[in-house]
Amino acid sequence: MDWYKNLRIGKKFVIAFLSMIIFIVAVGVLGIRSTREIHSYVRDMVGVRIPAMDSLIRADRDLQKLLVAERSMMFKNTAPAVMDKMAADYEEAFVQSKQRWEEYKKLGSTAEERAVFPKYEAARTEWEALTQRIVKERTSGGEEARAVARELSLGPASDKFEVMREYLNTLQEINDRIMKQTQQASVGAYSRVVVLIVLITFVAILAAISFWFLVARTITGPVREMVVRAQDLAEGEGDLTRRIRSDNRDELGELSDWFNRFLQQIHEIVARVKERSLSLIDSTTRISSGSELLAVRTNEQAASITETSTTLEEFTSVLKLNQDNSGEV
Repeated sequence: MDWYKNLRIGKKFVIAFLSMIIFIVAVGVLGIRSTREIHSYVRDMVGVRIPAMDSLIRADRDLQKLLVAERSMMFKNTAPAVMDKMAADYEEAFVQSKQRWEEYKKLGSTAEERAVFPKYEAARTEWEALTQRIVKERTSGGEEARAVARELSLGPASDKFEVMREYLNTLQEINDRIMKQTQQASVGAYSRVVVLIVLITFVAILAAISFWFLVARTITGPVREMVVRAQDLAEGEGDLTRRIRSDNRDELGELSDWFNRFLQQIHEIVARVKERSLSLIDSTTRISSGSELLAVRTNEQAASITETSTTLEEFTSVLKLNQDNSGEV
């Protein structure tokens, strides 16, 4: 990480913030992408598959109602009014079954489904011709027509009906399989999102710890050392020979270098002051010694002068005595 230590402090913070932004953007993009994927699965499930399955079930139910109405007309002796009511119910179920099928055709979108469409419609066309003939024979004829209708209903019409329903069952199985695949894909997308988010979070935590270590080593450490050195100097207990160690080439490295130069200048000034103080003390000592010697010599000269004065006084007294003696003579 020497390259990081040599970067300017501003660039260090820019790299740290850009890294965090990249992680945040990665998580956001991943979340949006995964959300769209899950949304597409849910939309296909809710908007296509469930309505398609519902239309198939309703169409099959309407066909069952048609079959019940048809068989009811075959095996019941009813009044004309009741028969007309059964025929009306039959026609209503017939129309509804076709509507349900058309609704499903609009929703069926896979190639596998569309491959079944013509088969079902061909079987339905054949069955419709038979069931329409059965209803016509039953509503317009007598016992002979009723027997023919019963034979058609239990024979060819029943076979065509089962073939047609088998195609509906095939379509239901296709849709059920697609719904299960969609559900599995949705669960898989969710699992991938969770794994990737956990992974990105783990990498982000590692990156944050790494940046914290680098910042503590390249920024906090030198600043703390300069604070301690400044505190020592302020309290008057600093060692001017110590220097701040910094291998950085950033602003803190420059600050450490200038701080060391400042300490060096202070150290040199203090050394010169100490040297001159010692020289002054030596000079003062010499001056003091000279003053003491001068005082001694001055005292000796004063004693000599005093002795000389005494001698002169004695000499004066002798002269005066001699003068007096001369006067007497």
